[in-house]
Amino acid sequence: MLRFALLTAALALLLGCNRRAPDSSPTPSPDNPAPSAGGGATATDSLVSLPKLQPKAKFKLPDERWFDHSVQVSADGKRVGIAHKTPDSGVGIQLWDLTGEPKSLGLFEGSAFALSPSGKLLVTNRRGEIYDIASKKPIAKMPESFSHVCFRDEGTVAATTRSYDFPRHTKGKILIWDVQKNADGGTFEIPDNRFSVALPAKNGREFLLFMSNNKFEVECYDLHTKQLARTVKPEAPDPKRPNTSSGIWSTITTDGSVFGSDVHKMHFYDGETGKVVGTLPPDLWATGSGFLPGGSRYLAKVNNSEKFGLGPMAFVLFDCKTQKPVAVLTGHASTDKEVLAAGSADGKVIVSVSKQGDVLVYDASSVK
Repeated sequence: MLRFALLTAALALLLGCNRRAPDSSPTPSPDNPAPSAGGGATATDSLVSLPKLQPKAKFKLPDERWFDHSVQVSADGKRVGIAHKTPDSGVGIQLWDLTGEPKSLGLFEGSAFALSPSGKLLVTNRRGEIYDIASKKPIAKMPESFSHVCFRDEGTVAATTRSYDFPRHTKGKILIWDVQKNADGGTFEIPDNRFSVALPAKNGREFLLFMSNNKFEVECYDLHTKQLARTVKPEAPDPKRPNTSSGIWSTITTDGSVFGSDVHKMHFYDGETGKVVGTLPPDLWATGSGFLPGGSRYLAKVNNSEKFGLGPMAFVLFDCKTQKPVAVLTGHASTDKEVLAAGSADGKVIVSVSKQGDVLVYDASSVK
């Protein structure tokens, strides 16, 4: 009996030592999501306590806002360009002065456009004209229209036109235009123009083409050397689901260090290697607004905003490098739809526009 008692006690001790302590962490669920793949805290941890930014100014467009990539703020935050529908069923770009009470600077023809760094020049895809905003007169004209455009600096424009026929391989070109001379400034050919989005990076030194021919690759062209600098092949987060397209809502930081694309879900990639460096937490959704200029802050939307006491159109500034949200932009009505936003070069001025044409202007200089 003594031997049996000793054996039983030893067995109980052994089992007790190997028994796993109860897991105090809650089980992931829709109301309590698991941590994000990027390793940072979920938005749930801090959304409620985040700084809430209210708009410092509001105004209304004469008609509905146009589609994605139709809002741009000048580098100094003093002007905004917004593409919107016109009464004659066309599309125009309206410029607004944001210093003091917002006021209209006029309507210009076109849908795709870009503001120069000073906010004094505007290029539109309507006849490829480049306008002096003050006089409302064209000062230069490119030889053709385009689908994507940017000012590399105050005197140079880069533009390209994408193909919509992805099965058929066609060549393309990146048009470089000297505004002062109103002449070609170094246009060069690219071997494949089957891309979904073209975005400037490295402060205008590069143009990145997000390829969409049954693959997800990013071709990075150096606008100085007029050569393909590198091809980045983004890592597939799930080996069983290879990247077959660039998804939607592609975006890149101004310095080109990180780009994002909503492939299956929003992932952020290293701009040189294509390695996944983060994801949006489960409480946040991707948007067409993308990164604010001058940093790593991404404009996201809230999934189930009522849970956090926020309006359905609230934006969350999410820092993709720290994997944490830093502020919430509020003020849009619950009836507003498809809100897009853009910011100044330092990220201190943010403008958001609903599809109905309601425009809110924020001062984000207090956000740390």
